[in-house]
Amino acid sequence: MFIKYNVFYKKGFIMLTKRQLEILKYFIKNHDKTINKDTLTSIFSIGKRSISNDVKAINQYLNDEYNVGILNIDSRNIGFNPSKSRIQEIEIDVNNQLHRIQFSDVSYRVDWILVKLLNANHYIKSMDLIEELYISESRLSKDLKIVRSIIEKYELELQSRPHYGLKLLGNEQEKRRLIINENLISLFSSENYNYTNKNINYINSALTACLVKYKFKVSDLIYQNLIVHIYIALDRIKKGHCLDKTDKLPSEYHHAYQIAYDIFSTINKHEAISCPDEEIKAFAIKLQSNREYDTDEYIDQEMEKTVFDILKVIKTKFEIDFTNDMNLRVALALHTRPLLSRLTSKRPLRNGMTYEIKQNNAYAFDIASE
Repeated sequence: MFIKYNVFYKKGFIMLTKRQLEILKYFIKNHDKTINKDTLTSIFSIGKRSISNDVKAINQYLNDEYNVGILNIDSRNIGFNPSKSRIQEIEIDVNNQLHRIQFSDVSYRVDWILVKLLNANHYIKSMDLIEELYISESRLSKDLKIVRSIIEKYELELQSRPHYGLKLLGNEQEKRRLIINENLISLFSSENYNYTNKNINYINSALTACLVKYKFKVSDLIYQNLIVHIYIALDRIKKGHCLDKTDKLPSEYHHAYQIAYDIFSTINKHEAISCPDEEIKAFAIKLQSNREYDTDEYIDQEMEKTVFDILKVIKTKFEIDFTNDMNLRVALALHTRPLLSRLTSKRPLRNGMTYEIKQNNAYAFDIASE
């Protein structure tokens, strides 16, 4: 029976709504604490009457199915403290019901299939997907069509072999780009990543310590992206998905490589894994491509001449003279160095706002394109 509503049926009785399941999840997480009803209204953005009705429905469900209940400590506080084995049993049931609700949404199903394929080291049978997703064969076929349209953008292929099943083929670097660009991080984090906040904090600490040690400057945004890069890399390594071999890095990456090596060495001691050299090289390229430099150590004579020549071309073609604008010249030089670094390493930066820039700043875009 395929369920496509916000309530579920078990033993012939109506079960909990999505919100009630989320509230019960909160009870499970805080089973050893006193729970204030006002806190619940704030967390779930509903009124006191709604909370009272939801708690009543949850209590009825727990009594009927598990012979346990919610404790009324006083008029404002409640508690939930069954045995450890009961907690685990209820948690599994709640998660299964929440999955069914989420799987009624096409977008969530497609993302889930993508994550399943990305994590797998083997073929996945279609029938297994049908059973896990609570959908029909025809519905799965339509979902896989969407999956194929997404992975094509990353030059990945969904291989289908009779008697074997489905498998995602392609470059590991592109698979990681898929994870980031298609916003699969949250799904990985909630269901598939083994990292806790403690692990993320450790990555943060190791990264900060090494960047400070080497006086390596990056912007706040780039810093967050570096954490995500390491976060994904470590999980992929643990699951047996490593980067393909590449050529030796040019000498200009030596400093960034040393920093990357120290960062991963520190993290490896905590994670107890061996990090392949390809991962260190990839991170070194990301570091070098996104570094912020001080003006006096960064803009050399050759870079200054390159920028000046560019502005002379603009003056000739567009009759706009920027050659005497020193602030612009410095800004362009600071922008051009990492640009050249990315082009050298064949890692162009993709701007999701390119279309909007063309539409709203067409003339400036034409000048920049020259």
